[in-house]
Amino acid sequence: MPPSFLVVSGLGPSGPLKAADLPLGLGLVEAEEEVIDTTAVVATDPDELRDLVAAAVESVVECAVEFDADGDIPVQAGNTVVYVRVEEDSPSVRLFASLLHEVPWSPRVGHTLNEANTRISYGRDAFHDGHVIVEYQMFCRPFVPELMRHAVVGMGLVDGLDVQLQERIGGSILSEHQDGVA
Repeated sequence: MPPSFLVVSGLGPSGPLKAADLPLGLGLVEAEEEVIDTTAVVATDPDELRDLVAAAVESVVECAVEFDADGDIPVQAGNTVVYVRVEEDSPSVRLFASLLHEVPWSPRVGHTLNEANTRISYGRDAFHDGHVIVEYQMFCRPFVPELMRHAVVGMGLVDGLDVQLQERIGGSILSEHQDGVA
């Protein structure tokens, strides 16, 4: 392919590339800048924060969200359901998914979850009363919708984690949500 069909963008040794600096008739394409919404809102109470969270989650799932009986927003992530919960006693939001149940505690469970946690940047896997959950706590004062959108998308990556953990530590995969687990 002749070089005239190639295009470049980016930075050179002295900053942004300029068309005059390019050899061999290469064309220059302007890099698209990602627009990030850094709007920040301070919610005055948990109800206002719930409304803000619902709007941010709706923008990710692209449909109306509904709160379940526990006040959580369930978000389908493949075969897993991620729940988004506004905490009542602090300006924070907890995102969590129950991955396994009927897991008997053993040192292997602790070791496996600790090992898995080394690969998770912002959340954690935890064992609670025979259940394995993955969770992420997000401080929301101020509330930044863009951060909530990224958290929801990031938690969506848990799909398949239940199968991986079950292969290593046993337990049962949740086919339906067990209210009151987390």
